[in-house]
Amino acid sequence: SSDTRPGARSGNTSSDGSAAAPSAGANGHAVGISDTDFEEDALDEFLGANMNDFEEEDSMLGALSAHEQPIEGEVGQSPPVVNPDGESSSKNADESVHVHNKGSESTTTASHPAHQELLERVQLAHNLVVTSLTLQTIPPSSEEQHRYPSDASDDFADEDEGKAKSLRTLGLELYELFAGSKPPFSDRDAMDNNTSCTDQDVVYSHDGSRSCRQPRKRRDENRHQRQYSPLSDLGLPSSLSWMVDILINGGNVDCDEGKLCYRSEKEVELDLKLMIDCPDIFLYSTANAESIVCGEVQAQHHLLIPNKLYGREEYAVQLRDAYDRASHSGGQCQAVFVFGEAGVGKSSLIRSVLESYPVVGRRHIVYAKFDELVYSQSVSVIFHAFDEYCARLVATEPPSRLGELGAAMLNAIDLEGRSLLCSLMPKLRWIIGDGGSPDTIGLGTNSFENQGAGAQFRLRFAVRVFLQTLASWVFECGTALTIFIDDLQFADHNSHDLVTVLLTDTALSGVLFLGGYRTGLENSTSMGSELTILLGLLRDAEMIQSTDIHISNIDKNCVNILVAESVGIIPRLTRPLSDVIFPRTNGNPLFVRQLLQSLVTEQRLVYSVSLRRWTWDLESIQRRPIDNNVLALMIDKINKLSSEVRLALTMASALGFQCSKSTVGLLEIVREEGNLALSDFLDAAVDEGLMDETKSSYRWSHDRVQEAAYSLLSQKDEREAMHVLIGLQLRRALSQASPASPSSADDLLFLTVDHMCRGISLIQGCDDKIDLAMLCLRAGKLSVLRSSFPSALMYFKAGRGLLDEDDWTRNYDLMHDLTNSCAEMEYTAGDIASMKPLLNDSLAHSVSFDDKIRCYITLVSSLSANDRPKDAVKIILEVLERIGETFPSTVDPATVLDGLQETQKVLEDTPIDSLKSLPEMKNKQKALEMRFLNKLLISSFMASMHDLTALTMFRMVRISMVHGLCSESPSAFVSYGYFLCSGGASDGCVVHHDIEKGYRYGKAGMALAERFDPRQSIRVSVAFYGCVAFYKEPLQAVIEPLEATYEASMMAGDLYSAAFCSFLAFQYSLFCGKNLEDLLRKMTRSIESLGEHKQTAILAHQVIDEQCVLNLTGRSDDPTKLKGESVDIDVLEAKRLWRLVSLACSYQVGMSYLFGKYEMALQYAEKKKDTDEKHLHGFREFSRWVRCAYVFYDGLASLALSRTSLDPKLTQRSQDAIDSMKTWAKLAPWNFEHKLELLLAEQAFAAGNYDAAFRSYGNGVNLAEKRGFVNEAAVAAECAFIFFKERGDYGLAEVYRSRAVELYAKWGATAKVTRLRRS
Repeated sequence: SSDTRPGARSGNTSSDGSAAAPSAGANGHAVGISDTDFEEDALDEFLGANMNDFEEEDSMLGALSAHEQPIEGEVGQSPPVVNPDGESSSKNADESVHVHNKGSESTTTASHPAHQELLERVQLAHNLVVTSLTLQTIPPSSEEQHRYPSDASDDFADEDEGKAKSLRTLGLELYELFAGSKPPFSDRDAMDNNTSCTDQDVVYSHDGSRSCRQPRKRRDENRHQRQYSPLSDLGLPSSLSWMVDILINGGNVDCDEGKLCYRSEKEVELDLKLMIDCPDIFLYSTANAESIVCGEVQAQHHLLIPNKLYGREEYAVQLRDAYDRASHSGGQCQAVFVFGEAGVGKSSLIRSVLESYPVVGRRHIVYAKFDELVYSQSVSVIFHAFDEYCARLVATEPPSRLGELGAAMLNAIDLEGRSLLCSLMPKLRWIIGDGGSPDTIGLGTNSFENQGAGAQFRLRFAVRVFLQTLASWVFECGTALTIFIDDLQFADHNSHDLVTVLLTDTALSGVLFLGGYRTGLENSTSMGSELTILLGLLRDAEMIQSTDIHISNIDKNCVNILVAESVGIIPRLTRPLSDVIFPRTNGNPLFVRQLLQSLVTEQRLVYSVSLRRWTWDLESIQRRPIDNNVLALMIDKINKLSSEVRLALTMASALGFQCSKSTVGLLEIVREEGNLALSDFLDAAVDEGLMDETKSSYRWSHDRVQEAAYSLLSQKDEREAMHVLIGLQLRRALSQASPASPSSADDLLFLTVDHMCRGISLIQGCDDKIDLAMLCLRAGKLSVLRSSFPSALMYFKAGRGLLDEDDWTRNYDLMHDLTNSCAEMEYTAGDIASMKPLLNDSLAHSVSFDDKIRCYITLVSSLSANDRPKDAVKIILEVLERIGETFPSTVDPATVLDGLQETQKVLEDTPIDSLKSLPEMKNKQKALEMRFLNKLLISSFMASMHDLTALTMFRMVRISMVHGLCSESPSAFVSYGYFLCSGGASDGCVVHHDIEKGYRYGKAGMALAERFDPRQSIRVSVAFYGCVAFYKEPLQAVIEPLEATYEASMMAGDLYSAAFCSFLAFQYSLFCGKNLEDLLRKMTRSIESLGEHKQTAILAHQVIDEQCVLNLTGRSDDPTKLKGESVDIDVLEAKRLWRLVSLACSYQVGMSYLFGKYEMALQYAEKKKDTDEKHLHGFREFSRWVRCAYVFYDGLASLALSRTSLDPKLTQRSQDAIDSMKTWAKLAPWNFEHKLELLLAEQAFAAGNYDAAFRSYGNGVNLAEKRGFVNEAAVAAECAFIFFKERGDYGLAEVYRSRAVELYAKWGATAKVTRLRRS
């Protein structure tokens, strides 16, 4: 049993406290409220709470469903008890109404014998009426019509009298059926029944019986003076008693303009059917009333309004269909937005559908609600919801299933990502174990240097992988993961952004997102505008199916059903009351409910103990002043309460929609005569139906009730004063918080600062300002550790706003910390314009150079992140000079060679394998130098200042060898290895290739990275797998680590490394012959991602790869030239983008060769060389594989032309290519041996050595195909085709042509297939 009134203080529990199952409605879906088995959280409270805007189906008869069990505290109905002699006994009408005590045993429809007997009698009555209706459809026989002729005019004249008598007879029969005896009538009634009449007054009925036509009477005269005890006095339900009274009096007792009349037996049959369908409302309860007995005095009755939906079945079907689509049929993500005005029942509709889920579906619901009055919620609301969901999983899922989820999380999310997620959702650690503990790597990874512009993305990416893994695990159970976020209109930009990023993830499936929001705020607030943008993005997203449900007020018929079920009287009899209520409320369900409660309070709607039903005074209700809206009605209701209760309600409203009991316990109502506990008065608010109470919290019965209470603080200073009052009381509690409960203290800190900041203008005392500023600093730093960067920025700005210029002297440390923290968070948010003045202010007031270091780190990070690496290099060099590490003003190849020799000298006595044995660095000064040198290494590389990059890596290697290892040392050794493998920093600084040693130094750097910060190991992996590994390892084997490093970079928020990995992975996939169509699809998504994350430099390089793929797949007008929808080499040259021109020329050499334009290939080779020398000063591509491919195709083009030309330059070019390929093939035969074979075959062909050519062509094709280079196997086959064709061996030529076509088709090079087929 449960108390379902709006002010109910308990959920749906049985007498023993266990959860009650929901009642099944006519449509088979649960209508009642039921609790789940797991530990109470926000979802429990949402599903188990009593919402005032809970509405019901669309028709009175078709959709009325069974109600909940009898309600604790309601007035009990004493049904008749039939004695053996057939007489019925019942409670005397004058006796006081029985009231169930709280916690007493309740009865149910199925178990109460008296209820069952009553229901059987009503069913018998219904069968009686149905039988009568059936008999009326049988026409009289012709003989009967002859024996009892009638005049048609008489039939019309006496129709009303005949119906009245028929209904009166039916009423008498029903009375006898339920009471056990006929009602005694007055002599006048008996006379009316037995008076003789003349022949013309005789009336014949269809069954042949005769009666007298009664003279017509005025309606008032037709009402019999009741001389019998109504059925209600005999303990029977008021609805049944009222029906029988009307029928006995001819069907029109109290008929107000015909609205309460029964005009046919069919109407009686429908009402009896309604009582059978809904016995808990119309039979078993006494008009849904609750009486409160105090000693011998019975207080006023309280109206218990059913928590049901009215007129919403169509919308419920749409929601259930969305759930079914997300749970099956591939699990495409669904988004349903439920919106409408306040009080129409948005949340209640969603709640009813969630209750109708299968058991497995109800276990996987994530519920979050945004609150307008929560100062700093941001994305923490969403993470708190997932945290509660994790706790629910632990309480409900079998250990084996939890183990599967934990293993999947550990496999999908790296250590740092798990640490980040556990800092946001601590209970996730219960699922993944110690592998997610922040202690395993330390929360120091969230220091500022590990944030930057990628910090927000790091957070999004980690949550995205978490949600993918979770949704996939849930989907295996045969259900979708449902995420319901309510009051989206109060969510901030960052929350909207997170929702968008998650739901537009192409890898996500099996998720149903339910969003509820209030209309009317879209353009009136900044949050409303943000919501409009969010809705537009999600509705336009192709990967998610979106549905809009606009809920409006309910119609007049539904309002009547609501009123009828509230007073426990059949709808036919409540129509006059609902007709008055409807125009006053416009059909707003919340307004209707609150107005009914107010009518009870004003005693315009009164429960009559004698009549055992609710009665009302229509004239009094009509004279009542009209409230403009439900808010005004609630304000009026609150104003009628005592001053202490009003103050308690305003204080509670300032705490938000829901406040924990632990917080309420810290607050007091301040009075002159003594303070009182806030909780004492909130209990009174619960009794009034304004708030609900759960095991752990108080929550408002509806948003509008909270708004009404908060609006009592009409002036801004009143609201601010209330928040400060709350904040001061919480501050006192915070100072006494136990260190043994850090999480509770942290939550209290946030709550304290939130309220103090809402009244920050009232904080005037100097000491008070300093105290609050220090609290803001603590809250901000804690938010940074939790990756809640927007909240951190808000706290830092609030704290700094409390200080003034003089505090640079009076409170230097506090001012310096707050200023730099603000600057760092502005940078994290990408607001460089706001960051700059903060840094300038800090630099101007810093008392030492050490204090300026923090500013410089922020500034350099922002410049690098905003594609200004040269500016970053300039500042880094200045800082290095200040700390004692100077660089020459001009860095040239000679300087680089000197640095190389010096470095080699330091390294010569230390075996590479023993580098891991070097001690860790202890010198803090050198550690600081290494920190900035590493930034210089990255920035100079990004700026293509490769000589400076080489000089920097040499310095880092030497410092590491002399002073020990630090977290930046691995990058130095991998970079040094890259330098040795590539043979120099630039074409102007060429050294002897030492690939073997370079590879070993790269591997040593990778091993060292495991000792230090995982984030540093990401860039070490990028450098090694991107620029070193392929010199020794199969190219295909390098792609997978690059993809893994991409995932790790994204998880770490290192967008540049992620973009670089993605670019190299696609480039290597292109060069090793991965299918071009698959590659193009992935590349298109990657390019979109690069644009989204503003990685413009990498994006500009990757679109060149994309254009190559477009050319090869036949998607360009001229496949021989890089000119199409992605890139135009002529435009690049016109814009003087020389690095891109150089890269495009490298690709053009290969594209020209593939399509038989050998001379064009060499022209582009010369153009590249000229561009590098004139504009890039010997620049070398950061992807050395492009260099290898360039050498390969340049050699092939030279050899093709040398067959018809004796130009010695061609011979030299081809020989240089063969020599380079021999060197590479020696170290990495898998990647280069087949290329060398093809070059040797072409050289033999040009020299006329056909036997050698024959062997080498075969070796080239076979080796390339065997090692997975489908593209180069196709090129070798095509070259062999040309070789045999020119020799006249058309049989072998056709074999190799067919083989080339097959291989090009497998590669996806449609343009090449088309050309070869034409040959």
